[in-house]
Amino acid sequence: MTLLALLACTPPQVGEVTVYAPADAGLATFLSTVGDARIVVVEEGDPAAEAARSRAPVAVAVTVDPDACDECFRVDEADGVYTVTGGAPLGIRYGVSAVLEAFGWRFFHPTDTFAPETVGEPDRADFGVDQAPQVARRGLHLHTLHPIDGLYAFWTGESPERAAAISDWAVRNRANHLQWVGLDDITDSAPRLAAWQTDTRVVVDHAHAQGLTVGLGIQLFGTSNLQQAFDLVDAPGDEAAMRATMEARVDGLVGAAEWDVLNLSFGEFSGVAPAEFIAATNLAREVVRVADPNVEMTATIHVGNQEDLRVTWEGEEMLYYFLVNYADPTIVPWVHTVMYYDLVEDAGGAYGHDTFDEHRAFLQAKLDAGAPVGYFPETAYWVAFDNSVPTYLPLYVRSRWTDLAAFPALDDHVLFSSGWEWGYWQNDWAALRMSWATPSDWRDTYAEMFAPVDSTLADVAVALAEVEHTWLIEGRLAPYLAGRDDFIDLGDRLGVIAQPDRPDFDEVRAMAPEASAGLVANLDAMAADLAAIAPPTGTDPWSAEMADGLAVTALRARFIATLYSAAADGTRADTLLDDAAATLEDARTVVTRRHAALHDDVDGRLTVPGENPTLYQYGYLRWANELCYWEREYADASNLVRGTTLTVPSCTL
Repeated sequence: MTLLALLACTPPQVGEVTVYAPADAGLATFLSTVGDARIVVVEEGDPAAEAARSRAPVAVAVTVDPDACDECFRVDEADGVYTVTGGAPLGIRYGVSAVLEAFGWRFFHPTDTFAPETVGEPDRADFGVDQAPQVARRGLHLHTLHPIDGLYAFWTGESPERAAAISDWAVRNRANHLQWVGLDDITDSAPRLAAWQTDTRVVVDHAHAQGLTVGLGIQLFGTSNLQQAFDLVDAPGDEAAMRATMEARVDGLVGAAEWDVLNLSFGEFSGVAPAEFIAATNLAREVVRVADPNVEMTATIHVGNQEDLRVTWEGEEMLYYFLVNYADPTIVPWVHTVMYYDLVEDAGGAYGHDTFDEHRAFLQAKLDAGAPVGYFPETAYWVAFDNSVPTYLPLYVRSRWTDLAAFPALDDHVLFSSGWEWGYWQNDWAALRMSWATPSDWRDTYAEMFAPVDSTLADVAVALAEVEHTWLIEGRLAPYLAGRDDFIDLGDRLGVIAQPDRPDFDEVRAMAPEASAGLVANLDAMAADLAAIAPPTGTDPWSAEMADGLAVTALRARFIATLYSAAADGTRADTLLDDAAATLEDARTVVTRRHAALHDDVDGRLTVPGENPTLYQYGYLRWANELCYWEREYADASNLVRGTTLTVPSCTL
C-alpha cells in the first residue's frame, strides 16, 4: 500500500508540531534524527491548511516553490498555520527548522538537541521575510585524520545512523556542504577498500538526499603525509608512474560515491621543488577530471613560515602553499588559518606567523578580482591546544565572526572541525549560522543560541570570549593555556613551529627578574580575570557543560600561572608547587564530572586508548581525560624546582 493510500485510510498521527509535507520531500527522515516524538510528519500530496489547523496544536504546511532558489525559504503565519515555502531540498528543510527554532528548539550537538518543555508562543521575528544565504557554500570539514567523534560515523563505517544524524544536524544549522578526510587504510587493502566503498555510498547518498554537497579531503604526496592521510602518490617522480598510481587511487575513490568536491592538501612543514609541485598538482586535477568530470577540486593554502617553506616562482618569493595559484585555474584555493586566530588580528606566532597578512591579502585579491576562492578556518585545533587540554574557548566564535565581518563577499566558508565535546559544538553552530547571515555583533549569535535555554549562558560565553581575546590574542598568552607534548618540544628544537611557542621552566628561571616577573604578573592577571567570571547557575545539561568548561579553563590558567611563578621565584617554590598540585586535583574533579556526561561518547572510545585508522591510537579526549599536559608540566616544574626525578609523560603516541 502506498503512503498516500495509507493516509487516506488511516487518520494521521498528530504531534504537538505536525508538519504536513509533500510525499516526496523526505522530511520524515530528516526530522526523525531530531529525536523528539512531539514532532510528527504527515506526508501528503497537497498539504491542507484547514486540515492542519484542526489536527495539531502547531501545524506547519510545507510547499515547494519551483521558482525559488534551492536554499531560499519563507515562513508565513495565518490563522494559526505556519506555512513554509521554499526551494527543495534545502530551502524547505531550513524553513521547517526555522519554525521549530521559533518555538524554542535548538539543534546544538549532532546527537543532542535542546527541546523546549512546552510548545508555547513562537518568536515571530523572522516570519514574513524572504530568507537567502549570505555565503554561497557553508559547511564543515570533519578532520577525521584525528580520532574525533566524526571518525566513527564517516570513515570506519560503524555507524551510518550517526553519520545521518550529523548530516541532518548540519542542514538544520544552515550548512549546505559536508566533507571529511580520507585515510590510507584503504590504499593497499582491496577488502578494506571494498567495504569502505559500500559504507561510504550509504553515507553520501543520505547527505545528498538532504541537499548537502559532499567532499573528501585527500593529500597529494605521501612524502608530506605525517598523519596517515589518503594520498594520491607516494612521492614525486616520473610522470607516467605518478599518473598510473593516481589513476588507480582516484578510481577507488570515485567508485565509492558521487563526490561533489575533492579537497587537495599538501601536508605540513615540508614540501617539494616548485616545478614538481605545480606539475603534480596539475596531473592530479587532470586525473580527477577524467575519472569524473563533475567533481570540483579545491586546494588548501596552509600556513607555515619556516625558511624551507619559502620558495621563489616566476621571480616572486612566497610561501610554498601559494604555488597552487600557478596550477590549473579550475582548482579553487581555500585559504586556511589555524586555531582561533583570524586574518585580521595578531597570529601570536602560530606556525611562525606574527600575522596572517599574506593569506589575508591573497584572499582579498581573489575577491576583488571576482575569482573563485574560499576561506577555510578552524573551530578546534585539537592537538595539545584546546579541547584536548581541556579548555573551553568561545574565543573561536568571536574570531570566526571577525573574519566574516571583514570579508562579506565570501562565496566559500568551510569550517575545519575537530570535535564537539566541552562546548565545541557551539563553535560550529555559531559559525554556520553566522555564514548564513552575519550579524552586526558576534554577541548576538550567543544571544540567539541560548535564548530558549537560559539567557545568562550567553552572558557567560561572551564574558569568557572577551577575557580570552584580551589575554590570548592581544596578550599573546595562548601557548600557556595550551599544552605541549614531546613532538612539539622536538619541533621547537628543530625550528618547526605549529602552535605558538613559550619558554620552558628552566628558561624562565634563567630570565632577568624583571622579565620573569612581567610574565608571571600577566599569567596571574589572566587567571584572576577568568576566575572572576560568575558561572551559570542552571541545573540543565547545557548550563552544566558551560560551568565545567569555565571552571576547567580558569583552573588551567591558575595552574600554569602557579607553575611559572614557582620557576621564577625560588623563595616560594615549594608552596607554589603544593598549590599547583591542589589545582590539578580540582581540575581532575571537573574532568571526571564532565566525562561522565558527554553528549556522544562513541561507545566509550573518546577518552581512552583504542585502535583506529588514524595515527593516534586513542580517542581525542584521552589526554584531557588523563590531564596529561598538566601532569607533564607539573613533573617538569617539580624536577627543576625541587630536584625530584618524576617521569615527564610524553603525551604523544
